[in-house]
Amino acid sequence: MRLPLIAALVLLTACGLPPLSTDPVAAELSRSDLRVTLQNGTLCRIPRSTAARDDAQGWGGPVAGCAGVVAADVAFAPRPKPPLGIIPALIAALSLDGYFAQYAEVRLTSPDGRAFDFTSPQPPGDWD
Repeated sequence: MRLPLIAALVLLTACGLPPLSTDPVAAELSRSDLRVTLQNGTLCRIPRSTAARDDAQGWGGPVAGCAGVVAADVAFAPRPKPPLGIIPALIAALSLDGYFAQYAEVRLTSPDGRAFDFTSPQPPGDWD
């Protein structure tokens, strides 16, 4: 007798929860693609080879196959300078990942026209 009541309660609770959105929450750039994580946990891979624009300043254009993103714009930028005395930043700069990853500002546009801005790779600490 309690089982149907518990099942109904669980069903009503689940129906009241809003679904996770397809808004982008993270972007990570590599030499060959942009990996975008959506709020619902989906990971989208946007290959650089499919970009409508690709030049020395960056790359981007329309995106297909990623529910939360209709356009991506990657603008290459110089790495920010860390404050003096930050040893971890120096170590990170010497790592292979730091060597191969281009520093960039990434703007993703959602289907409803909202823009989401990210920095990739994310600089360590709070640099200005």
